[in-house]
Amino acid sequence: MKWFLLTAGALLLTGCSYEKTNLRNDTEAAKYDPTNSARIRIFSAPEKPASYIPGKTCEAYYNHPENGRLQGSIATRHHDPKQRYILWRDSDVLGMKIEDYQNRVIGIPTTAHTEAVKFDRLGYDEFVIPANQPVLIDINYKTDNGHCYPPTIQFVPKAGKDYEASLEFSKQSALSSKCAINLVKLSGTGVLKETQAVSTSYCGNDGHGRYFTVTP
Repeated sequence: MKWFLLTAGALLLTGCSYEKTNLRNDTEAAKYDPTNSARIRIFSAPEKPASYIPGKTCEAYYNHPENGRLQGSIATRHHDPKQRYILWRDSDVLGMKIEDYQNRVIGIPTTAHTEAVKFDRLGYDEFVIPANQPVLIDINYKTDNGHCYPPTIQFVPKAGKDYEASLEFSKQSALSSKCAINLVKLSGTGVLKETQAVSTSYCGNDGHGRYFTVTP
């Protein structure tokens, strides 16, 4: 019993740091051709699940489900359903799973944002996306104490360009905040790339289950 308590205590302490490990995703990196594709880094956390849908507009994705279910969405984080920490727990005391301490990278240059989240709950994953075709990005926020579901954004990436997408909050009043998906393009020649805001559309809903593209 004494051994179990010590082991359990040690396991509870595991994960008290949010420091990440970068894992090279060679399979994804091999898909990149700067003449016809782009790359995107998407930030997520246990409470900020993210996904992307390549080659689809808002209408094509949301209004035409196959077999009653939406098809084509790719989750940025995949967790091992068999992983357990202590007895029944599938996450550590910080609500993090093993995969949440790993960034899956394909060679997109670093930015101030990647440096800022080294010890943060946020992690990121990098993907190759088709150029000159619409891509949808969806990131939301949900905890036991609150939630925020911003509209899915839509944009058309340019060949050979790198992008970052993240969920950002802005304070509306003393009691409320608003969230939105922020998309930037990487540029510059420094070690840390500069970022520039990218114009995006978003998926609107007519209130009856039909979606359409809204261009601000």
